[in-house]
Amino acid sequence: MNAYIISSIEDLDQIRESWKDLFRRSQSDNPFLTWEWNREWIGTFAASEGINVVVVEDQGLVVAIAPFYLDKSNVLFLADSLFADYMDVLSDRPSEDLFDRIFALLAEKVRWSKMALRTIPGTSANTLLIERVLKQQTHFAECRCIHENPYVDSTGDFDAYVQNRSKGIKKELRRTKNRLAKDCSDWEFFEAKTPEEKDSVFDKLIEFHLQRQTDKVGTSIFGTEENRAFYRNFVKIDDAPWSPHVAGISMDGRLVTASISLICGRVFYYWITSFDNSLGGGSVGNYHVKLLLEKCFREDIDRMDFMGGTEAYKLRWADVTYDNFEVRAYRSRVKKIRDDAWIKMRSGMKSIKDNSEISSSVWTKLSKYIGK
Repeated sequence: MNAYIISSIEDLDQIRESWKDLFRRSQSDNPFLTWEWNREWIGTFAASEGINVVVVEDQGLVVAIAPFYLDKSNVLFLADSLFADYMDVLSDRPSEDLFDRIFALLAEKVRWSKMALRTIPGTSANTLLIERVLKQQTHFAECRCIHENPYVDSTGDFDAYVQNRSKGIKKELRRTKNRLAKDCSDWEFFEAKTPEEKDSVFDKLIEFHLQRQTDKVGTSIFGTEENRAFYRNFVKIDDAPWSPHVAGISMDGRLVTASISLICGRVFYYWITSFDNSLGGGSVGNYHVKLLLEKCFREDIDRMDFMGGTEAYKLRWADVTYDNFEVRAYRSRVKKIRDDAWIKMRSGMKSIKDNSEISSSVWTKLSKYIGK
């Protein structure tokens, strides 16, 4: 096997077809490992000097692509985890020998002190292989679970699935349906097809998301024009291994919910959603989720993946979860000690915040400027 590093956008463009072919052969259902996702993200956000994509060939055939990015002395996956919920190494033949070649080349060619590879989904076969190889090659390496990932197996009967939900959520759904029938003469679940329809739903998604984020910790993913342009362009990409699903509930022609999801293989990824915060009586947001789930059950999709995070509303719908992981490694003992101290201090600060209304309020305000 031959391994080399690509460090420019121009060279990356040269392996476009090989990347797409490898994705097909790997049978991956991770949309964030596609050529289309990574090229769009790089073209919008990445500084070209940070690109370090390791490519492995076997007899002239690309068999692995490790999309890495160097931020100062830290090796990360190429796409920011705020945008790509899952990342990984793409390969059609994962093995310890393959990862040994990838990380040995990286150690030889790149000056790095810390590696933080997240978020690797629990559905990946690579996590333990990566950890094992890095333990052999570095001062310290560990794999840790960073959050659970709720999902719904949508291969059964939808009506039976809904009947098995809690009494509380079934009551909430009835109230919402009655509210929709009472408050408007016509409502529909609107699935955007044309670029113009996608734009109209996307505009509402931005509006709702910014509105709802006002009193929350952190900032909206749509808080900058650059971010908004990225998502707007992304959902219009043609000829990709995944398809965007852009939808909303419309009341008398006015959208009151909006969502962007991704369908890749037989998996429906519930990605970004929001709704009109001024509506009361029932839960139009949960009713939107119900309609998305019905689509999955009716249209031969195997899994509706809620992606990372165990928010209460997700757990009301999901019966099962899988874990998502980060693999962290250090080539320097000093770097690890400094990192451990910062993590401990940050954990203490969050603990204080969680136990004080005043501290929580200050945390919320500061997070708008310094991030979480």
